[in-house]
Amino acid sequence: MTEATPLFLDTEFTGLHQQARLISLGLCAESGAAFYGEVSGLDPAACDPWVRANVLAHTRWLGRPGARPQTLREGELTACFGDPPTMARGLADWLAQWPRVEVWADCLAYDWVLFCELFGGARRLPAQVFYMPFDLVTLFKLRGLDPDTDRVAFAGMAGAPRRHHALWDARLTLACYRRLLGEFAPCP
Repeated sequence: MTEATPLFLDTEFTGLHQQARLISLGLCAESGAAFYGEVSGLDPAACDPWVRANVLAHTRWLGRPGARPQTLREGELTACFGDPPTMARGLADWLAQWPRVEVWADCLAYDWVLFCELFGGARRLPAQVFYMPFDLVTLFKLRGLDPDTDRVAFAGMAGAPRRHHALWDARLTLACYRRLLGEFAPCP
C-alpha cells in the first residue's frame, strides 16, 4: 500500500453554528504545493460579526466586486474562485497529484465537515483521500501539552499578518505538526 501524503487543511466559514457555510479553504503539503479556494456568491450579512471583522478582510476575491470564477496556477499554488462545484473540481484536480492523502487540521470539527460537504459528503470524497482525518489538538494532548497552546508562538511564526486566512492557517498547522513530530519524543 502506498504511504499517504499528509495534507494540512484549514477553512474559514460564516460562523460557529450548524448552518455554517464555507467561505474559503486552504490545503498545503510539506513539499510546498498548496491550494487556496474561495466560494463565490457569499453574502457578508450571512457571516457573524467576528467573521466579518477578522476573516473577510483577508479574502482574495470576495472583497472585489465583479470578480469572476477562475482557477489560477501561481508556482506551487493553485488558487480557485467559484461556486462549490467549481471549487470541488479544482480541488479534486489538485489532489490528483498524489495517489493517497491523509488530511490533518488543527481543530477539525468544522474543517472536515465543510471539506466533505464540498464534494457532496464523505462518501463522495476523491478516491485518494483517506476517509479518517487527523488533528493537532489530539497530538498536543498526547504530547502532554495544553491543547489550547498558542499556535503562532508554538510554531515560531510571530507577527502573523494573515491569521484567519485559510491557506496561512493551513501552513501554521503544518508548522505545528512538524514541531510536534520533530521536537517531541514519540508517544509511548
